[in-house]
Amino acid sequence: MKTIPPLVNTPRLSCTVALCALLGTLSACGPTPPVDSVPASDSSAAPLPSHGTVASSALTTSAEISVPPIHPFATQDQVTPVLAAGNGVYLVVWNEYIGSTSQLVAARVRASDGVVLDAAPLNIDAQPIPLGSVKEPAVTFDGTHFLVVYSKRVPSNYSYREDIYGKRVRASDGAVVDSNPIFISTIANSDDTRRPTVVFNGTNYLVLWETLVYPNWGLYGAYVSPAGQLLTPSSFLVTSNVFNPQLAAGSGSDSLGVWAEGSQGKIVVGWFSGTVPLAILTFTVAESGGSNPAIAYAYDGNTFLVVWNEAGGIVKARRVRLSQVKGQPFGDTSFLVGEGATSPAVVSADAQSFRVTYHATRNGVAQLVSTRVLPDGVVTPDAEHTLATTPSTERPAFASLGTAEKAVAYKQYGPSTSYSRIQVRLVSDVQVEACTAGQPAVSLNGAATLTLECGSGPYVDPGAQAFTSCGSPLSVTAYNSGSDSFGSGPNTGAEGTYSVSYAAWDSTGSAHAIRTVVVEDQTPPTLTLKGPAVSTHTCGSQWVDPGVEAKDACYGNLAAQVWHTGEVNGWGEGTYTVTYTLTDSGGNSATPVTRTVEVVDCPW
Repeated sequence: MKTIPPLVNTPRLSCTVALCALLGTLSACGPTPPVDSVPASDSSAAPLPSHGTVASSALTTSAEISVPPIHPFATQDQVTPVLAAGNGVYLVVWNEYIGSTSQLVAARVRASDGVVLDAAPLNIDAQPIPLGSVKEPAVTFDGTHFLVVYSKRVPSNYSYREDIYGKRVRASDGAVVDSNPIFISTIANSDDTRRPTVVFNGTNYLVLWETLVYPNWGLYGAYVSPAGQLLTPSSFLVTSNVFNPQLAAGSGSDSLGVWAEGSQGKIVVGWFSGTVPLAILTFTVAESGGSNPAIAYAYDGNTFLVVWNEAGGIVKARRVRLSQVKGQPFGDTSFLVGEGATSPAVVSADAQSFRVTYHATRNGVAQLVSTRVLPDGVVTPDAEHTLATTPSTERPAFASLGTAEKAVAYKQYGPSTSYSRIQVRLVSDVQVEACTAGQPAVSLNGAATLTLECGSGPYVDPGAQAFTSCGSPLSVTAYNSGSDSFGSGPNTGAEGTYSVSYAAWDSTGSAHAIRTVVVEDQTPPTLTLKGPAVSTHTCGSQWVDPGVEAKDACYGNLAAQVWHTGEVNGWGEGTYTVTYTLTDSGGNSATPVTRTVEVVDCPW
């Protein structure tokens, strides 16, 4: 008989206790799955549910949701929206111009009901115009924070300089946690820097952007930690002569980037892994004629979809796989998604399908349309849906928390004004299909392995999704996520490896997935002198060491483990030096501190 795998992989919790808790309480959460039906493998992400003949998709949209302007009577445009999803909210980021200032702002929209959680927009950054500006935002989510990256123009000795910056926004309360922007594009002799894109690969953020180092444009990249620290090397060259990069995260620490290369419109994909400062492998998806590519990752652990625009309003796509031979395209060729496009297309994915969204003209009417693409690359005759009527030709933004929770953001012109406002619509896209009943599937939100810094704050679990074999959503039960009754969750205050388990079941059977959370300590402790660094002691008595404060984000007060070298003779004139050192149990050494003591006025 198969057994349920351990729910918590830590010496502090007995697997037997966890197993008993699971078996004793499953009946309270729903029908108890047979023990034999629970897989014993440690699969971190389930494949897409199998499906039979597709009938249609029941797509519905909400009314338009307006994000708040900087000033209620502002007559300036809101433009260039981007969107990311996480922890039950969407973060909408856009540019707004007020007076002589270019501002980058954001707002959170609750996924369940479309309530705008921020009464006033969150201020990301601002610059005076015309020489200064903030523009071209991109955004991603790491499980706790959204990272907003953008191009910022500042005055310099040569008129102006553009670089890439970033700021983090906490999903839970909308706090902009970085008072000063994170300076990302550390490239000497660059003339122009633009079009950043960002993704979280499960451990760190990967940022790509275009930079002109005269006379050539180049694609550059950098890795940024969840704490907002630029990793070494701070910036690296990926390749030359590229435009419009976009990113999507895959399984583990793998990510794929896509860009247009050269003047002929070749569409190229590059594979990035871990924090390796280069594209490990690149290959061509389309030889020519493409522009404004985009990419998304399906939750089957294997498939990406690349889309791009071609002349005449054509939108095309091609599937790309991550398998044993990383980054090799499928054997099939590119295929047509839609026609009549008047804006670049974007693509997103959920556990059922991909969705390609763009502005287009239909029967003489300017519309925002979205087309369903099945995981096998099929575009059915009824795959296109209209999301809004708008004359905008800007690239829209689309994000997904699952088939029933999606959002689209786009520019809409006011009916009686000449300025534009960013609008959001919630989208539900539950597929209606005839299918053969089979096992349900559980898919993780975010990476299967998360690496967190010890002492970084409470653990926030990204959660998981579950679906029947026909794509209908199922309730997911979490174990040891920190917000359930089966365990306290990964302890971010203690080094170790922890597991969070997820289970779902229906009348056909059960499915599960496991997330591994690694808490490690890479931050050194700090030493601070108590008392002055330089002092005088009158000869004739024993000198008393004031000591030091020793603090560590992971281990707390480490004063008892501080070593010192050098002694002070209180009965002998002279200058003495005492040096304090500390290495925590993780092997991280604090910066030493030194105290100087001068013994004076000996009577002999």
